[in-house]
Amino acid sequence: MIRIYAPDIGNGSLAIVARGIRSVLEELGVFAGLMPIDSAAMDGELQDGVEAPIALVVGNPNWVGFPLAYGRHKKIIVEYAPNTRKQPMSMLKTMLAAKVAMIITPSEWCRRVLIESWGEQIPVEVVRHGIDSRFRVVHSAAPENRFVILHHAASSPERKGTLELIQAVTEWGRDDVELDISCSIPTAMQISNSMDFRQSTTCRLLLPVPPLLPVPGAHTGATQRIANTWPESAIEQYRHCHVVCQPSRSEGFGMVPLEARACGVPVVMTCTTGHGEHVWTTSKYAGWGEQILEVGIVDIPVREDAPLICEMGAMAPRVDPDLILASLKEARGRFDTLKREVLDSARAVGEKWTWKAQVAPWAKRICEDIA
Repeated sequence: MIRIYAPDIGNGSLAIVARGIRSVLEELGVFAGLMPIDSAAMDGELQDGVEAPIALVVGNPNWVGFPLAYGRHKKIIVEYAPNTRKQPMSMLKTMLAAKVAMIITPSEWCRRVLIESWGEQIPVEVVRHGIDSRFRVVHSAAPENRFVILHHAASSPERKGTLELIQAVTEWGRDDVELDISCSIPTAMQISNSMDFRQSTTCRLLLPVPPLLPVPGAHTGATQRIANTWPESAIEQYRHCHVVCQPSRSEGFGMVPLEARACGVPVVMTCTTGHGEHVWTTSKYAGWGEQILEVGIVDIPVREDAPLICEMGAMAPRVDPDLILASLKEARGRFDTLKREVLDSARAVGEKWTWKAQVAPWAKRICEDIA
C-alpha cells in the first residue's frame, strides 16, 4: 500500500502529477490515502494510510519530513522532476537523513541531472508522467482571420522563455497574429512588468477567475479572465488556438506539448532537456541511431554556446527571440500540413501517454518488492 504526500489544492503541476499517480494507485487497489501537504490540518486525511508500508512524496525533496512526522512507513520514495542542471545539496542531505530509499523522476534527462548533482547515494529510476484522458481531439474554434499562439507560462516565465516569446511576436509585427499567455496572477505580475509586454498590442494574458490581485501594466484589452478549472479550462484554450508555443530553456518533462498534441494542436517548442523524452523518435527507415521529430512539432533551436543564469544558479541554454520567430513563421507557413499530421496522430498520443501506461508497471513492482 502506498500513501501519497503531495499538494492537493489548485491546478499546479505538482497537484496534477499527484492526481495522476493517485488515479493509477486507486485503480490498482494499492492507494492507502493522501496527506495534503498544503492543508496539513485536515485531521480526517491525517489518519488515512498511517500504516502504509510505502510513502510517496510528490514534489520537493525537502518535504520528506511529512512522512516522518505523520506516518509509519517501511520505505520513503520521492517523485521529483528537476528543471535545472544543478540541484541544491541541501535537498540530498535532507533525503539522506530521512533514509529515502528511491527517487523516481519522469525523464532520462532528469535522471542524469540528479546523478551529476548528487551522485548515486540514492537510486534514481525513470517513471514517466502521463496526461489526463480528457485531453483528446477537440473541435477547433480558432478564428480564421487571425493566427493565435497559445503559451503556458506556469510559475517561471524566465525558464519558460516567455519574455523572449513576447519579443518574437512583437518583432513579427503582424496585426493578424495574437499571443495568448496562460498564467497565474503572480506570474502575470512578473510578465506585465516587462516593457515588451507593456508596449505590445498583440499579447494577452489569460488569467484564472476570480481575479485575486490587479495586474499592473496590463490594461483591460490585454487580459482575459478564464475559468479556474482543470483540465476543462486548458482544453478550451487549446480549442481556441492554432499552435501552442513552449520555448522553454529547460524542462523536467513538459506535459503541455503532450496535452496539445492529444487535442490535435501543433506545437512549436524547444526539443531539448526533458522535452526530448516525448518529441523524438527513432525511425526504422532512418540510419542507425538517427532520430526524427514526432509529427505536428516544429523545433526551436537553443544556443548552448551562450549559457544563461537560470533558477538556483544553474546554467541553462539561451533561447533567442529570432530563433523563436523563425520557428513560428515556419509553423504558420506549414500550418495546414502540421494540423493534418497532428490530428492523424492525436489518438495514438493520448493512448500512449496515459498515467496508467506510464506508472502502473512501476507501482505493481514496488508493491510486490515490499510485500
